[in-house]
Amino acid sequence: MIGNKGFGDVFIQDTHQPLFQFYVQIEQKTDITLTSAVSVDDSVISVSSGHGFTVGNDVLMTIVEGDKIEQASVIGVSGDDITIAIPSAFSFTTNAKVIRGNKNLNGDGSVSEIESCFKFYDINNSKIPIDISKVKITMSHANAGDSGKFGGISALSGGGFYFRRVNASRVNLGNYINNQDFQDKGAIVLYTDKGPGGINATEITFNMKDIFGQVLRLSPNHDDEICAVNRNDLSSLTNFYISLIGSYTECEQ
Repeated sequence: MIGNKGFGDVFIQDTHQPLFQFYVQIEQKTDITLTSAVSVDDSVISVSSGHGFTVGNDVLMTIVEGDKIEQASVIGVSGDDITIAIPSAFSFTTNAKVIRGNKNLNGDGSVSEIESCFKFYDINNSKIPIDISKVKITMSHANAGDSGKFGGISALSGGGFYFRRVNASRVNLGNYINNQDFQDKGAIVLYTDKGPGGINATEITFNMKDIFGQVLRLSPNHDDEICAVNRNDLSSLTNFYISLIGSYTECEQ
């Protein structure tokens, strides 16, 4: 509708594209293939031999084909038949790529740095970008967290822990030594008290729109990746998870 002064009223609408939450993971094997096609609601996935999958909440199977990505924890292994924790939302052909990864980033990167990532694989010419609206980091640990610690362990020494957006050019997204560094970059940091028999936790949330005024777009056309690099010994953390939350887009660029 045009107002009296010739200006058009603009109505902002929420997008209704498919939502996602993908874990950043340490990719351990990337040459696995499907030996049988996957149908919607399949939870037993047949893969090539030598896959190395084991049962565990931190062990992830990621299946990629075109613009479809499925990521789920492994709850059963019988030979080359892998049972995932949630039935597949998509169908996949035997041309799909399968990745074995681990979402727990609490390894020792002090001698040899450990890179974890979320990346596009150009399987059957994927074209749809994704917009990341939030980055969620959760750490669990024996001792209570505070601003001077990294989660609940001592502040990191040396190079710290950093994020990087990778494509034709590389853009660093912050280096983190302690919880205060996350706050200084605009994140909300919460410390949860342990209950009886429980453990302490640190929850860190980056809301991209609140901090930067826009989402972070990853495009398959540019082979975009989000990488997290550990250059410290984080093995004293019980768990260290990073997930990317957002939606697919209609824009092809």
